[in-house]
Amino acid sequence: MKQSLIQSSILSVALAIFAMLFGSGNIVYPLSLGRDAGNMAIYAMLGFFVTAVTVPLLGIIAMVLYDGHYEAFFETIGKVPGKIVILCCMLLIGPFCIIPRSVSLAHGALSWIFPQLPIFTFSLMATMILYTLTSRQSSLLNLLGKILGPLKLFLLSAIIIKGFFVAANPAVCTLSIPTILGQAILLGYGTLDLLGVFFFTNIILVGLKRKTNNQNLDNKQVFAIALQGGLLGGLLLGVVYAGFVIVSSFQSMVCRGIDKNQLLSELAFQLLGQAGGVLSSITIAVACLTTAVALTTVFADYLSKDLFKKSISYSLALYITLIITLFFANYGFEAIMERVSPVINILYPALIALAIANIIRKIFHKNYSKVAFYGILLATIIINCTTYFFR
Repeated sequence: MKQSLIQSSILSVALAIFAMLFGSGNIVYPLSLGRDAGNMAIYAMLGFFVTAVTVPLLGIIAMVLYDGHYEAFFETIGKVPGKIVILCCMLLIGPFCIIPRSVSLAHGALSWIFPQLPIFTFSLMATMILYTLTSRQSSLLNLLGKILGPLKLFLLSAIIIKGFFVAANPAVCTLSIPTILGQAILLGYGTLDLLGVFFFTNIILVGLKRKTNNQNLDNKQVFAIALQGGLLGGLLLGVVYAGFVIVSSFQSMVCRGIDKNQLLSELAFQLLGQAGGVLSSITIAVACLTTAVALTTVFADYLSKDLFKKSISYSLALYITLIITLFFANYGFEAIMERVSPVINILYPALIALAIANIIRKIFHKNYSKVAFYGILLATIIINCTTYFFR
């Protein structure tokens, strides 16, 4: 009985992590990468794995070692700096970047079916759906792990599997291998999954402990379940990424010039016909809104408990989160990323370094957290400033 519970819990955690992480950037970037790489797709896929799969896995390992307590994780660089970095990360994964870009991409996909649907109308409907799905925090793990995660994986797999049985016609790519690898690594950064992992892990662990509360599992067993589930979730991400890159490269000749927001819909239309285009549009909407569900819960909880010290309720924090989301979603995917890219370019490499340093801190009891974080942060600031002034 206990072994069966452990196995089902590992699978539930894996599907929940997949559902949380696989959102807007995770759809757009591997598809556009495969299309542009053409017959060099294998190199694009390998480069994408470096940052889109390996980096989130490092984050999962680090956060499990810190029992999901992101405050303790970030305080390794100093209490006040840690709180500032948490705020920056929360704003990025919250209503100023990833949540609205998820809503925006969902609209872009569904506009393939409903071309006259205004983005504001869709954003308003999306935020109402998000409120309904996030008003009860306690049911989030079951919602993601048992319903939305499997649904998302099924829909994506249907498109990928069909794509492998269609004759390949990849475009000839004239870029060098190092150039393709570099572009793929940079696009992997754009998924921003490490930011989500920092804050999703606590939701996973809390839900997991609640689920196994009466099963006599100690903390080590719970952590082992979370870690194995995290690794399996990372594997699922990698498999879908690989499928997207390869299938998109197969159809690269017919997908030239297609807007990124509608690339999966067009790809499915080529593979499955009109019904396939409709299916993929629904798939993207489900994928994006599923990620938005998790992010909305995380940000509203942070707003209520940490930023306002429980002086506002979770429900009010939810309203604030979704109102801001509604405003920023109207900018569109590309415009949102253009506005936040300077912060991401500077902060993200330092966060990767911090995750690695904190893993070393927990396992080997060597404290390099401040040196790693501030060293990489300074280096990226210098590089970005130099690039800006001498371009």
